[in-house]
Amino acid sequence: LESLDLSWSSATNSHLKHIGTMSHLKQLDLYACRDVTSAGMKHLQSMPELIKLNISYCHNVSADARKLFPASVKVHSLS
Repeated sequence: LESLDLSWSSATNSHLKHIGTMSHLKQLDLYACRDVTSAGMKHLQSMPELIKLNISYCHNVSADARKLFPASVKVHSLS
């Protein structure tokens, strides 16, 4: 699996812990996942293949969460 779209879902930080183990995932869309928080982003920061992450309208994810990811990961965040 290289791309996962969880937009508008009830995904939580617990789900992100499992997603963080998906070593081949390149794109993750968490658009408007209201139960995802900045703490959950830590589970995703070591994904070796991740190149695109959408956290737009994830109101519980701070702007500082972008800093967890290397420059090679394009993080989209609008609130």
